[in-house]
Amino acid sequence: MNRRFNGRLTARTLLLIELAALLVFFCVSMGLCANLFLHAKQTAEDSGILSQTIVETTSIAETLKASGGDMKKTAKRLRSRSWYDTDKNTLTLYYDERLQPSSKNGCIYQTTVTKESHAMDDTYTIQTVDIERDSTVYELTFKTLRTGGSK
Repeated sequence: MNRRFNGRLTARTLLLIELAALLVFFCVSMGLCANLFLHAKQTAEDSGILSQTIVETTSIAETLKASGGDMKKTAKRLRSRSWYDTDKNTLTLYYDERLQPSSKNGCIYQTTVTKESHAMDDTYTIQTVDIERDSTVYELTFKTLRTGGSK
C-alpha cells in the first residue's frame, strides 16, 4: 500500500475536490442569505417603529394644538400616556419597545416636546429618540402664529 504520487489526479480525487469546493460555496451562500434575512427583519422592525412614531407625533401635535400650546393641558389630554414629565416649555413622554406608554425607568423610546417663544410665533419641536441606540427616530418641527389683540 505504499503508493507514490505520480503527478496525476484520479477521478475519485477530482470528485472529492469538486464536492469540497461546492460545500464551501454553499456554506458561504447560506451565511450571506442568513445575514440578508436578519438585516431585512431589523429593517422591517425599524419601519414599523417609524410608522408608529409618525402616528404618535401627529397625535401629540394635534393635542398640543387643541390645548392652545399649553404643555400641562396637553399632558392631561394625553391621559393614556401615564408617565410623563412636564414644565412650562417642555413635555417628555416615555415608551417601551413596542411604542406603548411606559415608566421612565423602563423606557426604550422618549418623546420630548419643546416650545420656543418668539415675538410673533411659537416654534414646537417633537422629537422621538431611541435611548438604547442614542439616535433620533423621528422629529417634527412646526410654528404657530400668535393671533388676537391685546387683552
